[in-house]
Amino acid sequence: LYTSLETFLKGKRLHGVMGVFRDKEYQSMVAVLQPLFYDIVAVKAPTDRGLEADVLAGVWRDTGCNRVSTAESVREALTRAVELCRQEDAVVLFGSLSLLRELVAK
Repeated sequence: LYTSLETFLKGKRLHGVMGVFRDKEYQSMVAVLQPLFYDIVAVKAPTDRGLEADVLAGVWRDTGCNRVSTAESVREALTRAVELCRQEDAVVLFGSLSLLRELVAK
């Protein structure tokens, strides 16, 4: 993901929506990706394995990201990220494919 973002979205201000499973290496993911994102909306991946949004937000804050919020649903998180965008910015939804499943299902 880091390489793709650097290749295809270099120079854009990135707004992230992230949700992950608690049994994944989410701390490593955040450490690698943190320098690329302007802000993050953390959300619980919509399964029993989903990491709580406030825990994920805390990991982002621990890496030095000061613009972190949480949302109750993927749709709410995506809406918030889009509202923060300027025309030349980009929103990146990442972490677990289950985030996309929730958007498609509703």
